[in-house]
Amino acid sequence: TLSGGFAAINEGRVNEELNQRFIKANIKSPFTRQKNHQKNIVIHYRLGDKKAMFSHPSDFNSDKVIDPVSFKEIIDRIGDRNSENIYVISDEPKLAQKLLAGVFVNAKTIASKGSIWEDLFFMSQARIFIGSNSQVSKLANICVENNGGTSYMLNVTENNYCYKFKNTRYLNSKFLETNHKIYTPNFTLEEDAHSAYL
Repeated sequence: TLSGGFAAINEGRVNEELNQRFIKANIKSPFTRQKNHQKNIVIHYRLGDKKAMFSHPSDFNSDKVIDPVSFKEIIDRIGDRNSENIYVISDEPKLAQKLLAGVFVNAKTIASKGSIWEDLFFMSQARIFIGSNSQVSKLANICVENNGGTSYMLNVTENNYCYKFKNTRYLNSKFLETNHKIYTPNFTLEEDAHSAYL
């Protein structure tokens, strides 16, 4: 179970126990690097209830929607603009894809049909993972770190001991302005939204 205040701790014994639990449950384990692992850049773009940040601040998240420019800047920094290698995982994949396309990042989506475990597994196999201050991103970051990939985590404070990972860079991001049309008190989720994230 992931709940509020999830601590991103990369502990080998815990990772192995979780790995065994996934195996016993007959689910692809994000704590194991597959032999034919992905050589992709994977962005986790958290949207969903963040769209109600200004209309219901006490009921929903305390941070805003990340400006897609922040993801673009990281991709530009690592020098890999090959659209064949860039994927986006999101609670609203079509909207995330559209926001990224608006800044000329052509990201593909995967057909996970809303399965958080399929999404997590895909993220865990990334060569480069770009996440944020989201519990799903933090768990994916542990798995990517455990599997030898590199992560870029936006708006995660690295001063806390549990966030200091060897292969992770901690960066601040821009947010979409408060007058952006994405923020609405009557937000709806897209038809194929991954409601398990909320």
